Amino acid sequence: FICSNSWLDVGYGVWLQNFLLNRCPVDMIIDNSAKRSFGGADVNTIISIIHAPQKKVNEKHLIKFVAFKKPFEEVIFTENLLKIEKAEKVESSEDFRVYPIKNKELRESGMEYETDELVKTGKYIGDKWGGKYLRAPDIFFTILEKGEEYIDNFGKYFIGERYLNTGGADGFFVLTNVVRKTKVSQVINNKVLNKPKDFFSSEIESIFLKPLIKDQTKKDKTIEIEKTDAWCIVIDSETKNKKIVNYIKWGERQGYNKRSVTINQNPWFKPTNQMKNGAEILLPRSFNDTFVAYYNPEKYLSLRFYRLHPKNSSKKLISYLNSTVFWFIFETLGNRNQGQGVLDFYMEQFLLTKIPIILSGKLILKFDNLKRRAVKPIFEECGINPKSKVPIEEQEPKPLPDRAELDKIIFDALGLNKEERKEVYRAVCRLVWNRISKARSV
Repeated sequence: FICSNSWLDVGYGVWLQNFLLNRCPVDMIIDNSAKRSFGGADVNTIISIIHAPQKKVNEKHLIKFVAFKKPFEEVIFTENLLKIEKAEKVESSEDFRVYPIKNKELRESGMEYETDELVKTGKYIGDKWGGKYLRAPDIFFTILEKGEEYIDNFGKYFIGERYLNTGGADGFFVLTNVVRKTKVSQVINNKVLNKPKDFFSSEIESIFLKPLIKDQTKKDKTIEIEKTDAWCIVIDSETKNKKIVNYIKWGERQGYNKRSVTINQNPWFKPTNQMKNGAEILLPRSFNDTFVAYYNPEKYLSLRFYRLHPKNSSKKLISYLNSTVFWFIFETLGNRNQGQGVLDFYMEQFLLTKIPIILSGKLILKFDNLKRRAVKPIFEECGINPKSKVPIEEQEPKPLPDRAELDKIIFDALGLNKEERKEVYRAVCRLVWNRISKARSV
């Protein structure tokens, strides 16, 4: 089969993974990290070689995850194919890497167990097949092994919440041109279209406006958010305020009451939960080459960010989320099904992901130094030049000083040696560069 790679790493692929492990022997899953296969499709594809359904799959059946490092036309030779077919352990060359794993082991990696007195029950919740077995470099497994005592899932530390979505009614709920007066706020030309009737200018009491982060982070990548650039209008469904009533009527004339989200609400302008409260930690919905988890101590509302509500020390958590180790793991396990080169994730899967989570009070001071400056692209943060004639794997990383200080605490906790620490920087840069380059390959 040739299809999208998304089912390897996301929640809706769990059923298929489980079905294949129980009924259909999988011989190979093949990816190409160097080049996209279809220029006309905005998705990344994989090749899967799978047998017809059987009553039961042999637990010792060997599944091989094959990642080619060069375009297929340069590496699909008999010699390479024979090596892959004969491989019974992880093998890597300049052309490919093959990761063989038994059917039973692959199932166990995605199981979650509960013990009720003497009975142990489990269910298959899925695993990151693409991230772990096709993309993950060797240092990824070193981190899992050395950080075994720290392995936990994020659901223990966060309550996750989706982003604010108005369903096309931003022009009603999101105000950007506001002039503050003494007791009221003047809203001017909130939605500027071609016709005069689309202009709105009136006074709205400040009690109905909450500060909102809209585009503030597009240019300003400073970790700590100190100001907002918009307002969200939050209206009590029982309000009889004359100025607000006029504003609602204006919104109905523009058709905002018939958008995909508002049409199902009663009343249509009823604020969603995301309009009532903000979160202390914000994660962008997608990433290119710059990684940042925003610290939002004032809990401002945010428009297009996943929200994380910490259950305990937010400072320790936000510090870890801005470490290179975390971003390396995030890059490894994130979803790459979009061919444009972006990395994204789903909150449900994020909270279930089990990785080493290191929370140390020592991180806070280092984080306070890091949060004061704008975050740079990952290559600059790690001191790696992906365009150099010297391959990434042979470069000497020169991470920015404040980043190196934060990372050192994580590295020390994991017990990584000097070379392994360098490999983390090289590996994350290689993965990001491959993702971006692959998107540009067609």
